[in-house]
Amino acid sequence: MRKTIKNFMFIKRKETAMMMIAVAIAIIGGVVVFDFFVSMGDGETVQLGMVMALSAYVIFDIICEGITFGQHFTLCLQMGVTRKNFLSSYVVFKVIKNMLALSIIAILGAVERVVSKNLVSKLLRVRFVDNYSQVFSGRALVVTISLAVLLAFLAVFVGAALLRFGRIAFWVLWAFWMIVFLKSPDNMPAFFHADIWVFVPVWLAISAAIGILLYLITYHCFITVSYTHLRAHETELH
Repeated sequence: MRKTIKNFMFIKRKETAMMMIAVAIAIIGGVVVFDFFVSMGDGETVQLGMVMALSAYVIFDIICEGITFGQHFTLCLQMGVTRKNFLSSYVVFKVIKNMLALSIIAILGAVERVVSKNLVSKLLRVRFVDNYSQVFSGRALVVTISLAVLLAFLAVFVGAALLRFGRIAFWVLWAFWMIVFLKSPDNMPAFFHADIWVFVPVWLAISAAIGILLYLITYHCFITVSYTHLRAHETELH
């Protein structure tokens, strides 16, 4: 399993580097462009760089998995990697990558927070709102980390669904995205201000259950391989 994870890190190193650069650009662009203009209109500081980086990473990560998951799965089968080893290793790799992205966003987000507090709020004479602490401190940080882990399972689930069902899965997932996620930004402030953080253990149990469910569905339903398919790969290997 460790060897498979290292292989994934090597194969996807360019993709990972590009996504980390995109995250950094999103935060820097948010500080330079949006923080000033949006704060000027709202009368309070808005740390949009961090929000843009988090949103962009989630979207691009899921899209990348939809495009590349099938290629990696087929390649691993040809190399003799079992489905269980592939899926477990790939999820662990995704978790590591998500933690790296989250660390970059946390570091650059902290810089944005300082700029927003000491520069934007004073220059524009607007009220400072600490959006950063609502995501990266205390109980909120625990939930944010759990969401990053859950994203690994979700992205793999999406990639495997597209591999198994093709266009049908794409349109079903697209409809789900349009209905649910495009309405979520309006509810995000209330979500982060809510008392949901009091029930962190409950949330962790729920997110763990969702992750396990996504894993089991992916393994037993989406990346099933027929006996004929396996025999074909054995013939290629020998």
